[in-house]
Amino acid sequence: MQTCYLAVDIGASSGRHIIGTVEHGVMALHEVYRFENRLIEKNGHLCWDMEGLVQNVIEGLKAAHDAGYTPTTVGIDTWAVDFLLLDADGTPIGDPVAYRDGRTAAMREELEPILPFTKLYARTGIQYQSFNTVYQLCALKKEHPEQLAAAKHFLMVPDYLNYRLTGVMANEYTNASTTALVGAISKDWDDEIINRLGLPRKIFGRISTPGTKLELYPLDLLAKDIDPGNPPAPGSGFGGITLAYNAITKEEVVEI
Repeated sequence: MQTCYLAVDIGASSGRHIIGTVEHGVMALHEVYRFENRLIEKNGHLCWDMEGLVQNVIEGLKAAHDAGYTPTTVGIDTWAVDFLLLDADGTPIGDPVAYRDGRTAAMREELEPILPFTKLYARTGIQYQSFNTVYQLCALKKEHPEQLAAAKHFLMVPDYLNYRLTGVMANEYTNASTTALVGAISKDWDDEIINRLGLPRKIFGRISTPGTKLELYPLDLLAKDIDPGNPPAPGSGFGGITLAYNAITKEEVVEI
C-alpha cells in the first residue's frame, strides 16, 4: 500500500483534509474533504463552533478512509492565539471566543502599568496585536475570573482538536509561542509574565516540540465522537498511525 499523509488545514472560514503522497519523486496532493467554518454569536461574544469543528475533523478522517487511504500520520493546522480552558475532566469551560471579537480592544493600555509592552516584547519577541492570547486571557480574567479559577488546563485550538482525537493534552511550541507568554530564549512558559498578570500557572502544561507524536483513537471510536453525548473511551489506536506535527529532524520526534 502506498504511503500517504493527511493534513487537516483549518482557516477562519473553511477547512480541508488533504492527502499527500509521493509518486515517482513528485509530491501529489488530493483533497478528500472540505467543510465550512463559521463564527457564532454567544453570550455577547463572537465564538468558534468547536463541536462543529471536531465533527468535521472526524468526518474528514472517515472520508479519507472511505476513499481508500490509510495515512501514516495526521497533522492539524489552524489559526493561532485562540484557546480553550478545560476542567479536571477535560470539559471546556466557558465559550471559545474568537480573535475577531472586540473584548481585547483596550487591554494593552490597561496592562501597561503592570507589564509594559516593551518588557513583554523583550521577553517574548511577539509583536503587538490586540487579539494576542495574553490580552485575551486578561480580558477573560476581567470578565469571568471564575472561569480561570476553575480551569485545570489551557489548550490552543489545534491542541484541543488533537486532544479530542487522542485523549492526550499537549501544548505544541509553535502555537504556544504566539500567546506572548513563552520566553523567546527559554522556549518555555515565562513565569514572570504569568505571575505579573495574575494568571494561574498550573493551567499551562509542558510544551512539546514540533514532531511530537500523539496516539489516535481507533476510527470506530472516533466516529462515536460525532455524538457529543457519546465520546470515545481511550483505546490502543490505529496500528502505525499517529497524530504528528511537522518535524524538522527525526530527533525532534518524541513520544508522549
